[in-house]
Amino acid sequence: MKLIVIGNDREIVDIIGTTFQVGWPGTEIIHANTCEEGPSIVESVNPDAVILDLNLLDTDGNETIKQIRSFSHVPIILLTTDTEESNIVRSLYWGADDCMIKPLHKFELLARLKTIMRRQNAPENTNLYDYGILKLDHVKR
Repeated sequence: MKLIVIGNDREIVDIIGTTFQVGWPGTEIIHANTCEEGPSIVESVNPDAVILDLNLLDTDGNETIKQIRSFSHVPIILLTTDTEESNIVRSLYWGADDCMIKPLHKFELLARLKTIMRRQNAPENTNLYDYGILKLDHVKR
C-alpha cells in the first residue's frame, strides 16, 4: 500500500506514519509538504490513497482535489479544523471521499481508509458467491 500524505504539520504526518505502521504494516508513506507539489507527486507515484490536510497555507485544498481528480480516482480523505458544513460539502462535491475534523483520531482514520479501500476493491457482482464447484447467484436464484 502506498499512501501520500499532503500536509505541512510534521506532527500529524508522524502520527499517521506510526498509526499505519501498527495498523497496516508495510504501508509506504510518501509526504508532500504543499498542495502545490501534491498533485504532481500523486501523478508520478500512483498511490493507493491520499490524505490531504485542508489547512495548508500555500493554496486552497479544494484546488488540489480538483487537480488530482483531473487524472486520478485515488481515494482522498481530508483532514480539517473547519467545522462549517458548507465547506466540507464543497470538498466532498469536488471529489473527496471522506472528511475528518481535527483533532485527528488516528485509528478512526485507519478504519475509514480501510473501509474505502474495501469498497473500491469489492467485486462487481456481490450477489454471486463462488464456493468451488458450487455457485450461488441470489439474483438468478
